[in-house]
Amino acid sequence: MYKRQGLGLKADIRELIKPNYTVIPGVDELNLESLVEVLMNTDIITEINDVKIRQHLEALIDIFLKSQSPTIDTFLSRRSEYEDVGKLIITLIVRQYEIDNVVGYHDSDDWIQHLLNSHFNSKKDVEEKVNDFPTIITFNYDRHLEISLLNFLMWNFDYSMEDSVKIINEKMDIRHVYGKLGTNYDVLALEGVKYKNIHNDYKLIETIRSNALPNQEYNKIISEVSKVYILGFGFDKTNFDLLFGNIEWETENRNKYLSTGYGLAQNTLSWIQRKARRRITMHVDLKSDEFFSRFYQL
Repeated sequence: MYKRQGLGLKADIRELIKPNYTVIPGVDELNLESLVEVLMNTDIITEINDVKIRQHLEALIDIFLKSQSPTIDTFLSRRSEYEDVGKLIITLIVRQYEIDNVVGYHDSDDWIQHLLNSHFNSKKDVEEKVNDFPTIITFNYDRHLEISLLNFLMWNFDYSMEDSVKIINEKMDIRHVYGKLGTNYDVLALEGVKYKNIHNDYKLIETIRSNALPNQEYNKIISEVSKVYILGFGFDKTNFDLLFGNIEWETENRNKYLSTGYGLAQNTLSWIQRKARRRITMHVDLKSDEFFSRFYQL
């Protein structure tokens, strides 16, 4: 079984932003072993009728390993001819992630539970304070946060599914930079992850572009908030520039940006400090859940 540690199969950054502060959490990266398991799934391979995709699917593992690209996203940004099959693989894995990671378990280290319970303690809180909930900018394709919100609203405060979805879609601002796997949040009702189920979903997502320009809208939001919490960000240079490319770091408050740095290489940490003019305070000893529960404030 092929395996290389730390190879992300989906974008590894989530950013939560609101008028007064920003939070950027992340999820665990999936390694190459997961990719191989998908390729070895004969049911999926036999259902693919597109000859080009089948050929690229069979060749991708060898080429990806030899490329030494740090993530599948980086590889696809350099080899656009493999984008369709790469997006298909990402979709298969992320869809399985959504199904396997059932929300509702009681985990004291879950940053999402901490976020939701910090903001809403009653139905009245939801009605009066929903506008204070952070705006979310995420590079992840999964809808785990939306599903968590859906379950939280339904089972804590007896909202119907329709009303819960309406609150999420109309009163909360969740932005997926590279797209998401559809708008249906009732993932638990899905039947499997076969190719026919995700044939349209993979067309809804994009991958990292090596020539991406700073996003003016995201830059503006980040520059206008007074506090930024960064969780689980791998500090991919393209994604960093897309979000922060037009930030005037010299004028930013030194206490504005707090970030996890768990697992980051020393050269990456040094690059961050140079790039951000030492305006980002790194906490290299904390994972996202502990960092979030310790520093996040309403």
